Amino acid sequence: MVFITLRFPPRAEAVATFIDRSPHPRLTQISFRSDEKDPFIFVRFCSRLVKLCPFIVIALSAMLCSDGIAQTAHFAGESLVIMNAAHRILLPAVIESHSEYGVIHAVQKRAGDYFVVIGVSEWSRGYPPRGGNCGAGIESHIDWLHVHDGKVVRRQTGLYVSCIQNRDGYSIEWRHGVLHWSTEGQRRGGDDGRTTFIRVNYSWSFDPAHPENGIDEHAEDAKRPTPK
Repeated sequence: MVFITLRFPPRAEAVATFIDRSPHPRLTQISFRSDEKDPFIFVRFCSRLVKLCPFIVIALSAMLCSDGIAQTAHFAGESLVIMNAAHRILLPAVIESHSEYGVIHAVQKRAGDYFVVIGVSEWSRGYPPRGGNCGAGIESHIDWLHVHDGKVVRRQTGLYVSCIQNRDGYSIEWRHGVLHWSTEGQRRGGDDGRTTFIRVNYSWSFDPAHPENGIDEHAEDAKRPTPK
């Protein structure tokens, strides 16, 4: 299985993830970065892939043949466009306008449905940034979209950075072919009428082998240190 991710703001970046689902699954990532927005990054990136990993041609061929042709997705403003050889699906208003960051993590097709995983960073209180609480704050999340008959019929969100909900200290990574992300946050609690804040560890995962299952989410209170 092969995933290729292209990111542009604030710098150009291309990442290829090779997932071997043989009896001993392993993950290989090759990245190429540029400090400037580079419209030719994909060409140079593919050249590097062919030199470093000749099996990329075989892997891509297998991926294309598994469903006729591979599907792709990209952002067009606040809309999301899904494409393959026969179809072009435009999904309007998937993200907010003036988002700070947008990336496609995965695009999968099962029968006539599409499953897309995107990552987005948006202003906490909308654009343009403003003064006051979280006026220049950021909300970052990874979303799972189920697309049926050209429409988003279901959406799940894993919010890993939030000024409003006080979430930070995140991690995003592919492990054994599964996308994992996590963060730390707080929830309100209290005894005897007093309000306290309890630290919570949040984690999410997405398995592209079973895209119809969506995002798996877990939350648990952080363990308090034992007094000495």
